[in-house]
Amino acid sequence: MAIALRESQLWLRSLTVKALREWVEGSKLLSSKHKEEIKKQYKRGYKQDYQPYEKPLYWAAFCATGQ
Repeated sequence: MAIALRESQLWLRSLTVKALREWVEGSKLLSSKHKEEIKKQYKRGYKQDYQPYEKPLYWAAFCATGQ
């Protein structure tokens, strides 16, 4: 489980706007409404290589501790 969590953190930290939009488009986990909201949010004003979740604020709370 710790490995999967770490991989998820690394993915989120390095996720670009372009990759996020591609993931959203192909996701079967999101509703159509949610997909449109996300695409709309990142449609304008962001460069395709911008990493909106690179700051620890977005991923640092999710960490494995203990044995």
